[in-house]
Amino acid sequence: MKFYITTLLLLSAFLLLETNQVFADDIVIYEPAANGLLYGDSPMDIRYRIRKNGMASLGSTNVSLSNAETKEFVTDFPNATWTNTYEADLAVHDLWYIPPTLANGTYTLRVFGTATYPCSKANNGKAPYGRCQTQVEKAVTFFVLKPI
Repeated sequence: MKFYITTLLLLSAFLLLETNQVFADDIVIYEPAANGLLYGDSPMDIRYRIRKNGMASLGSTNVSLSNAETKEFVTDFPNATWTNTYEADLAVHDLWYIPPTLANGTYTLRVFGTATYPCSKANNGKAPYGRCQTQVEKAVTFFVLKPI
């Protein structure tokens, strides 16, 4: 058992050093619901949470909406206010009214941002040190129908 644990720890350390993996904050999208059905000329609730998770921290996020089939950009959303939650995560809530003219179809809401973390500039674990960046992104796809 001791051999197994030692081997596992050594393998984990090797993978971390060789792949330079850094754990970053996670984006969890609650609304709109995945594969949900929404209607034009009605409100769309946008809710997501930034779960603090590791060395790479998000400083802000962007939210955009595009047609999932054509990849055509529909709109982006201004920065919503982040609020602290009891779990030390950051919660975001915004409301957007779907235009009645928005075509029937499948749409993708994308939440993304740049996370920064301390790193070795030479990528070898030695000085000089600085701030590196990684992209964090989550998306949810849902359906929109014109109002009846």
